[in-house]
Amino acid sequence: MHRATLPLAALLLLGLLGVWWFGGEPTSPSVPPSEMVWAPFQPDDVARVHFIDKSEVGTVLARTAQGWTLQPPGSAPVPAVDVPARAVALALSGLTSVRQIETDAPAEEYGLGTSALRVRVTLAEGSTRELVIGDAVPIGEGRYVLSGDGAIRVAPDGPLAVLMRDPLDLLPPASQVP
Repeated sequence: MHRATLPLAALLLLGLLGVWWFGGEPTSPSVPPSEMVWAPFQPDDVARVHFIDKSEVGTVLARTAQGWTLQPPGSAPVPAVDVPARAVALALSGLTSVRQIETDAPAEEYGLGTSALRVRVTLAEGSTRELVIGDAVPIGEGRYVLSGDGAIRVAPDGPLAVLMRDPLDLLPPASQVP
C-alpha cells in the first residue's frame, strides 16, 4: 500500500466506524406504548354515564334526542352543557393506560375499594363498562384504575381529570337557566 493512500483508507475506516457507532439503534430504553383500558369506541356511542362516589345513587349524564341531560341524586333530569358533556364522552372513548401493575396486593391498597369513584358507561348498543378510579401514583403523574378485566393500571391524569370533576359542573350557570 502506498503511503499516500494510507490516510485516505484511515479516513474511510473512521467514517464507516462513525456511521456504525452513531447510526445504530438508540441504546436508551424506549417508553412503552400506551395501551387501551378497554376496547375503544366513538364518543358518539356513549348513551349514559353514571358517576358513583361512595353511594349507589350517583349522578347520571345521559344523551337524549335533545342533547345531554344531568340527573343529580333525588332530582329530575336537567339539560347539561354540551361541550363538557362531550368532553366526558371523549375522555372515556379513548382511555389509555401508561402501564399495568403486576401485583398480588388487593385493589384496596391502590385506592380501588368500595369508596373509590366508579364511572359506569353505557353505550348506545346497550353494553356497559365500569371504570374504578383510585389513588394518585406516588411518583409521576397518573392514577390507579381498574376496569372490567380486573387488571390494575396507571392511567394519565388528563382524561381522568375530566371524569373526576364534580358532575354538577356540567350544569349551565344559574344565570343561563331559563
